[in-house]
Amino acid sequence: MAGETYVHLDGRLLPAARARISALDRGLLYGDGLFETVRIYRGVPFALDDHLARLNNSSHLLGIDLPRIDWRARIAALLQRNG
Repeated sequence: MAGETYVHLDGRLLPAARARISALDRGLLYGDGLFETVRIYRGVPFALDDHLARLNNSSHLLGIDLPRIDWRARIAALLQRNG
């Protein structure tokens, strides 16, 4: 569907309107979490290596296990899906 926004949630790309978080999600229950906001210029993530390094370092400091996925490939797929 043209104009639909997609998100990455629990290892899947899905329409934002279908994204749901469990009521038992630790981030929802306890406020645990971390994030990186990445600026995109002409379809290319700016300073992605720096963002991924910060995300990795922060996850270690907070004791949060990141999913073992290829973040670059996931980001590229999400950007492609969202046009």
